[in-house]
Amino acid sequence: MSDDAAPGRTALRERPAPHGIGTDTVRPDGYAKVRGDFAFSSDLQADRMLWGVTVRSPHPAARLRRIDVAPALRIHGVAAAITATDVPGQPLYGIVVADQPVF
Repeated sequence: MSDDAAPGRTALRERPAPHGIGTDTVRPDGYAKVRGDFAFSSDLQADRMLWGVTVRSPHPAARLRRIDVAPALRIHGVAAAITATDVPGQPLYGIVVADQPVF
């Protein structure tokens, strides 16, 4: 017990347990991230790599009746346009309950 503990109370441990609550965890990627050397997924590139873009409706409360991807496919460099109709099975997912839309 340290000298500054109140009477009738036990003092806090001066050193944290070696592997438990209150200990610092050494992250294997920590030093690289702090130095700016870590390669995030958005930093990676590969030959013939495709980039994806999400296009959202400019109308937050609109009901979308259809999505015409033909104009997008005519743009030079566009390889594909994917919508919810391209998702096989039920277009929902979730860790506990599948209640989140894939797109």
